[in-house]
Amino acid sequence: MTTVNSTPASFRLKVMRVMALVLTFTFVLAAADSSEARRRRRRGRRSKPRRAVINEPSLYQRIGGQKSLAELVDDWVRSAVADGRLGGAFGKVTEKPAEMTKLRRDLNDQLCELADGPCGTRGSAKKPVSAILIPDAQFVVFADHLVRSMDRAKIREREKNEMLGRLGEIHDANVEPDEDEAAE
Repeated sequence: MTTVNSTPASFRLKVMRVMALVLTFTFVLAAADSSEARRRRRRGRRSKPRRAVINEPSLYQRIGGQKSLAELVDDWVRSAVADGRLGGAFGKVTEKPAEMTKLRRDLNDQLCELADGPCGTRGSAKKPVSAILIPDAQFVVFADHLVRSMDRAKIREREKNEMLGRLGEIHDANVEPDEDEAAE
């Protein structure tokens, strides 16, 4: 009699184990699919154009327009060129006044384009300025100078964060990782 009672119990136990395995497998697949979908959505966000909030001025207007932007870029370049940690990135540019003028103009166009301003007419802002394409360690220093310049220009925190986020996207999308980072 023990065999008759043990068979249905062992059968039920096996069925429950199989059901548990199927449920576990289903949950694992669902979690993997949702995390992959999130990754795809995040990647897709970068390539989609930014949507404007209704009745909100553009970042360009909130920063103060062309005059403010030009003053910001002048201060930014002046402080970055004076920094010894960025000497390799600006060594050739500082020797030639025409190159320095071109760097300022290109950075101004790039920031204007990033801020959704009306300055993208020449097409130079379509590809990132070489100063933005410096290695990560130098880019952090370069971005720090931008933050300090924005502080001196009294640009609000929201606009600073928005500009830095957009600048970081360009840098990340166009610069190969350092050899140390690639090894990790």
